Amino acid sequence: MKITSSYAVEFKCDNMSALKETLDVFHNAVSYVMNVANTEWDSVSKEEKAFKKQQFVERLIHSVKGRKAKYDFDASFYKMPSYLRRNVIQKAIGNVSGYRSNYANWKDNPVGKAPSFQTSHYDMPTYYYDNMYVEKDGAVKIKVFFGGDWKFIPIRMKKTDISYIRKHFHGSLSAPTLEKNHGKWFLRFAVTEDKKLSEIEVSDQTVCAVDLGINNDAVCSIMKSNGTILARKFINFPSDKDRMIHSVNRIKAIQQHYCPKQVRGLWNYVQRCNDEHAKKISRAIVDFAILNSCDCIVFEHLSFKGKKRGSRKQRLTMWRKNGVIKYAEHDAHRHGIHISRVCAWGTSKLAYDGSGDVVRDEDNHSLCTFANGKRYHSDLSASYNIGARYFVRDLFNNKSFPEKGKSDMMAKVPSSQRRTETTLSTLLECNAFLGA
Repeated sequence: MKITSSYAVEFKCDNMSALKETLDVFHNAVSYVMNVANTEWDSVSKEEKAFKKQQFVERLIHSVKGRKAKYDFDASFYKMPSYLRRNVIQKAIGNVSGYRSNYANWKDNPVGKAPSFQTSHYDMPTYYYDNMYVEKDGAVKIKVFFGGDWKFIPIRMKKTDISYIRKHFHGSLSAPTLEKNHGKWFLRFAVTEDKKLSEIEVSDQTVCAVDLGINNDAVCSIMKSNGTILARKFINFPSDKDRMIHSVNRIKAIQQHYCPKQVRGLWNYVQRCNDEHAKKISRAIVDFAILNSCDCIVFEHLSFKGKKRGSRKQRLTMWRKNGVIKYAEHDAHRHGIHISRVCAWGTSKLAYDGSGDVVRDEDNHSLCTFANGKRYHSDLSASYNIGARYFVRDLFNNKSFPEKGKSDMMAKVPSSQRRTETTLSTLLECNAFLGA
């Protein structure tokens, strides 16, 4: 499978104001071409392929020898590099196509206001090699607009960033895209790699079952299909959580005395901390799976739609459980590891030994008491159940397993009939039935 990754490299130059001027010219050019493409959309949309649409619009705005363009784009944007002009056309066609599609959907179902044609899109230019971006003898130059002309200026990037890209990404490196975040300028490189995922049968796989908890960021268990637990790990970043909780408390205190607009910057800071926290958790999970030669990482299928009631649910949402899974999925696929999700109902509620519901401690939710009086870590028990559900599901989805055998196993092991009741003890009983 093809996997695309990106990496942003911060850079600096002696003429930073030229970058802003270049962006202004680029945005104005996109707005100009969007008006042209929208006016001529009936003709543009007849072209089926993307590059044909680009060529058609380019003939409308760019004059060449022996042919004068219908629209005088070159007079407004003097000597714009050819590759950048085509990048402008691509952005403009994409924006107009999105508007036309939204408007057509609104006409079919006219609910609310009709979509309006907006030409202010803050697209960022792509710096194509040789024409806009030159790298030679360790020096990097990019083309910008200043002084009324397009000129190459040298930029400075950290050697460690370039070394990181060459060390960790082994695919084809795309042309970089200019970015500006929080007052800093970046060039974002995209890399496409061909990766082959593990082809081992599920019955022979080693999986990493992950429970994303409250008190611990994640609890991982390495499991075999026979129910054997090979390794366990508790992943926790308390300093990151404390930083976020402290920031949220500051927001609450400020909102009691001022309007919500006063804390907009703090909320942005919390979101960035939250995103970085999710990346740390996902990296630790994948590293643990690689260390134990896992073929698949199993998560719960989580959904956090709508407003959450209660401080604990808000904290769960803040910790970006779905964000952790998204980052872990991309990183795992780069290392040939599958990602799977199982039903989340009852994984923490049911004891892994099949004794029934657990009772969590009021003062420490990480610990619980089983119905048989056993004391155990609740998140660790949940990770056992998550891995067991993955293997039990495969038993019933296996086409080589006869239906009569499945019926006999469900009669012998009643908890295997419903996935919401499946625990580690269910997997052990199923294996005992098959081995009998």
